[in-house]
Amino acid sequence: MAILLFVDDDRDSREIFEALFEDRHRVLLASGGQEAFELAVREHPDAAVVDLGLERAMAGLDLVLRLGADPRTRDIPVGVMTGRAGAEEEVRRAGCRAFLLKPVALRDLEGAVETLLAARP
Repeated sequence: MAILLFVDDDRDSREIFEALFEDRHRVLLASGGQEAFELAVREHPDAAVVDLGLERAMAGLDLVLRLGADPRTRDIPVGVMTGRAGAEEEVRRAGCRAFLLKPVALRDLEGAVETLLAARP
């Protein structure tokens, strides 16, 4: 059973993600970047999906960069979701392995998670 970290400031999105994956994986949920980073360090998930639109203390892209820079978390495959068209190149340069444009179809989310899990070391 893999450990998945899902980061989104929208409660409904977190609940949907949890419902979609909880029967197959252990799901960790965070509503902000700092909370997500602390969870990643403590629990070392097998994959993370981050909403780029986080508006709390640590924005989504900042979280992605921090996860990639920290030796404790740099090997966690990260995917992102965003409503911002044209952001894919930027997030790929930041090290993301999956890119989802909102609104995200559930089958696309499942496919992205499988891609991330396949990329884990």
